[in-house]
Amino acid sequence: MTAIQGSAAAVTGAASGIGRALAIELAARGCDLAIADRDEAGLAATAAELAATGRKVTTHRLDVSDPAQIRQFADAAAAAHPGLNIVINNAGVALLGQFDEIDQAQFEWLMNINFWGVVHGCRAFLPHLERQK
Repeated sequence: MTAIQGSAAAVTGAASGIGRALAIELAARGCDLAIADRDEAGLAATAAELAATGRKVTTHRLDVSDPAQIRQFADAAAAAHPGLNIVINNAGVALLGQFDEIDQAQFEWLMNINFWGVVHGCRAFLPHLERQK
């Protein structure tokens, strides 16, 4: 990662795994954070760990498969962190099994999160990012 001291970032999927690790690393490098996830307990645990860094952290319950929720998150994150200039659309899911074991609804669930969640996240945050230098 490049120098990010004084930046602000929005990270989805921050309750666990890669998203949590990214949030911790960004804070350690001097970045304020808007962290989001569906898992409110995991999100609170991440926020509690980040509190020790002294960085400004806001938490947001978010289902990335819902475009309206993503727009609300983008607006709230930008309002809370006026210098927001990093967006990490990290939230994602996986399916296991043979093709014939996975039904269409499961594939649509996966695509709504892993593909459309990223597309909607980029569209929602782009106007906020364009205002930054």
